[in-house]
Amino acid sequence: MASFIPRLSAGFDDEAWSQTDGAVFSVLEGSGTGTLRRNEAVWSFEFDPRDHFEIQSCHTAPLH
Repeated sequence: MASFIPRLSAGFDDEAWSQTDGAVFSVLEGSGTGTLRRNEAVWSFEFDPRDHFEIQSCHTAPLH
């Protein structure tokens, strides 16, 4: 288990990425949109300050 807190600048737009372990995100400031893809299934969600969300392993997830 590891913990880190990256600071993402305003206007941050991530490339799609995939990993084999799950990840928990805690939003401190700002807001954005996440899109999860697994095979043909696609889910989108918005996040705001004080939101927490998990991305399970084997999903592709760009954050905007």
